[in-house]
Amino acid sequence: MTATYETYTDAISARDEWLAAADAATEAAASNPLPMIQLRSDVVRGIAAIAPGLPRVQSEILLQAQPAVVLAQRLYGDEPERVLDRADALVRMNRIRLPVLLPTGAAIEVIAP
Repeated sequence: MTATYETYTDAISARDEWLAAADAATEAAASNPLPMIQLRSDVVRGIAAIAPGLPRVQSEILLQAQPAVVLAQRLYGDEPERVLDRADALVRMNRIRLPVLLPTGAAIEVIAP
C-alpha cells in the first residue's frame, strides 16, 4: 500500500507519526526489535525519497476578508481550472466553513506558488 501526500508538510507529519509508533513498538518488542527497526528505516527512506518533490506550505495573513477564489487567483494566476482547484485546496487545508469570506488577520496556509 502506497501513501500519497498533498504537501511536504503532510509527508513529514506522517513520517513523524510513523516513527513515534515504531519507537513505541520497538520498545514493546524488546526481545526482537529488528523488524521494527527495519520498518523505521523503510519509512525514513520512503518519505525522504518523495518529500522533496512535494509542494511546500506557507502562511498568508489577509489584511481584508476575501473569497478563497480571489486569494487563489492572486497566488496562482488566471487559469480558471487551476484557480478553482487551488481555492478548494485552501478551504480544505484550513478547514474553512465559509469559503466566500476568508478571515481577516488569521494565518491561512497556502501551497507555495
